[in-house]
Amino acid sequence: MSTIRITLYLGESGLTAWLIKGINQRLRDIQGAAELIKIDTLQRVNVQHQLAVLSLAFKPFDLCQIFLIGENLQTQVEALKLYLQQYCVLVTDTYTATIHSSSPMYNDNFQFHHFSVPNKMSAKHRYHIMPFAKDATIVDKARILKLIAKMASIKHYKKIEVQLIQREQLSSTDMAGGIALPHIVSEYIDQPMMICLTSKTVIDWQSAHGGVTHIVALLLPKPCTKEAILAVRHLAVNLLNADKKQFITYHYMGDQLQAILACFMRPTEQPIEQSP
Repeated sequence: MSTIRITLYLGESGLTAWLIKGINQRLRDIQGAAELIKIDTLQRVNVQHQLAVLSLAFKPFDLCQIFLIGENLQTQVEALKLYLQQYCVLVTDTYTATIHSSSPMYNDNFQFHHFSVPNKMSAKHRYHIMPFAKDATIVDKARILKLIAKMASIKHYKKIEVQLIQREQLSSTDMAGGIALPHIVSEYIDQPMMICLTSKTVIDWQSAHGGVTHIVALLLPKPCTKEAILAVRHLAVNLLNADKKQFITYHYMGDQLQAILACFMRPTEQPIEQSP
């Protein structure tokens, strides 16, 4: 059995009955199951249950995901993507591997960076992070904090690194569920920034919650806008939800993580109660 996730923004028409019908037509021969997930609330329904899908009250430009599980999905997936591209905006699913990617986020001019942490640091990465450290191939919390600081500012990275370490000394930023949320407000940051690092190997975050695979670092300038602070607060509240944390950890690609995390930085709508 294989799984495929197609993440997309709905178009200006939202999720209409004809769009649902078109999706089902392209999945009619699927050997498995297909769910539609409303990402801001993580409500999910079987795509084939049209009335249940419509009851989720999707709005234009909502972020959602089609989750497929089954055998021999590729043909149906390609046909479905071609169809969806006519009416929606697909979030690219190109795997970023160890490439560092960056782009602006929708929320309050946050700059987003993603880095996929290798199991062991290459010579190039060792040079940029801890060139003179013993056992420099090992990825650990200290090296991650240094990497975050260098990605934030080459000029001021040493001061930012100290601030990140001081924040960790106050209390661990491990949110449990495989996610850490290091965060600072710093005079050495020019604009709100999110740096997301992912690792297929668990990283010891030196906390009682165990290791982490997703580090979501938030660095805010001093002074900072009210809008940016509210966006961080919304994300922190969402990361108290175990289901949302688990959903994030299913993803390792920068563009998908950027879309999902940006969604969680907005005020969360309460799920609509469905009548029995």
